[in-house]
Amino acid sequence: MNPEPSLTTAQVLMLLGALQGLLLAAASFFWKHDNRIANRLFASIILILVWMMGTVGVRGFVGVPPVGAPYAIIHAWGALALCLGPLVYVHVRTSVDASYLFTWKRLVHALPALIHLSLLLPLPFVGPELRATMVERFLELELYRSLVPGIRIGFVVTSLYVLASFVWIRRFERHVTEVASFQDDLRVRWLKWFTGLLVVLLFLLGLFILRELYRVMIAGALASFMSALTFIALVRPEVFHGIPTALKLSETDPEGEKYEASQLDEEQKATHLQALLQHFETERPYLQQELTLRDVSNQINVPYRYVSQVVNEKLDRHFMDFVNGYRVEAAKRMLLDPAWSHLTIDGIAGEAGFKSRSAFYTAFKKVTGMTPGAFRKQDVVV
Repeated sequence: MNPEPSLTTAQVLMLLGALQGLLLAAASFFWKHDNRIANRLFASIILILVWMMGTVGVRGFVGVPPVGAPYAIIHAWGALALCLGPLVYVHVRTSVDASYLFTWKRLVHALPALIHLSLLLPLPFVGPELRATMVERFLELELYRSLVPGIRIGFVVTSLYVLASFVWIRRFERHVTEVASFQDDLRVRWLKWFTGLLVVLLFLLGLFILRELYRVMIAGALASFMSALTFIALVRPEVFHGIPTALKLSETDPEGEKYEASQLDEEQKATHLQALLQHFETERPYLQQELTLRDVSNQINVPYRYVSQVVNEKLDRHFMDFVNGYRVEAAKRMLLDPAWSHLTIDGIAGEAGFKSRSAFYTAFKKVTGMTPGAFRKQDVVV
């Protein structure tokens, strides 16, 4: 008779995924970019996932009676699971918010994990009979089940933190339209993808413990997740370079009630507006693909906040829309000028100051109501 394999297919897949994650975490911890803190938080998230996947892959936990369960491992598993939501939230905040510093007071986010651990910590140190009784009591209260993300407490805590993360990502996207002429789409999509998929990953880990039926499929999905992260790190390493500081939220940015405390009167606003429009007409700064509000402020020697106020109040537009309006007009002239006929539409987009094809098409259609290709075919003179 052939001996039974010591590890199942599902466990092998889990361990392979954990190994990939371990290598990725080690690499991301030592990446030397301005995004170092966020990358180390990312590494911490991956290390927790690696530990959880590796532990589940080796031990399983399914069908283990309360008396014989590996409680030391289970307790750490549950507590670390409750750390993932807060870590993702802090990772997102440090990625998009320049004023959010990773200080000791941020450890308050670890309270759910500490409370969970403190309530279950006595179990490894009591006798088998008392342990079984305590576990049964925890099961009745559904406290013990909080160690499985996706069920009751663990899922709620993680989901709330992920929801808060998406709120800050959305706030960052709105903020960019106020302070820059371009979006950092790649890194924003990465934050959304990683944050959202983490909830699915935790749910799958919970199902792996509770259900045997789909275990190979779940293990394959988890291993694929780690493979996808590793692949992204190899082919698109710029997602880990961090969002440029000029785009991040900060305490000095125009906010909320906007300009209540502003000292500008109408005459000053008109003066600043004239300086701004004249600068755009003569110097054409909009041709710079990564133009920011702070760049323009320095170029016309008008305080940053005042430039934002003038664009918003006098022109009733976001800074991005204001700049893209000039770019679209430049692109229209190029599209109809035979001297530029040798360039593709994408080439003209770059010459007009647009950083990406999608941004060009979106802005162009918003202004003209048609695509650049359709506009080029028109036999009109601009």
